[in-house]
Amino acid sequence: MTEDPALAEARRKAAAARERLVGNAHALQERLNPSLIAGNLWADVRQRSGAMATDAARVATKRPLATSLVAAGLAALIFRKPLASLVTRLRTPTERSATPTRRPRRRNGDHR
Repeated sequence: MTEDPALAEARRKAAAARERLVGNAHALQERLNPSLIAGNLWADVRQRSGAMATDAARVATKRPLATSLVAAGLAALIFRKPLASLVTRLRTPTERSATPTRRPRRRNGDHR
């Protein structure tokens, strides 16, 4: 019994399609490798951060006053608690007594 030529052609096409599918699956598996993705992401971050640093340096040299004010504002925001305690310690005793103090909070059942 001989095989129908159309059936043989269909089997060849199916085998070729199966091979392409396996090849695509392997390629996809390589691309979805977590270490490869992390490496590509890290390289992209380094490239972009280098470009941002270059741009920031260029802006800082063009506008030094604005850059200084922004840096001072950020420093004040970051170090606000230590700066507030420093200002409190540096005030004179008369200034401290002129400042109203807070009353302690009343707790439930604490009636005076």
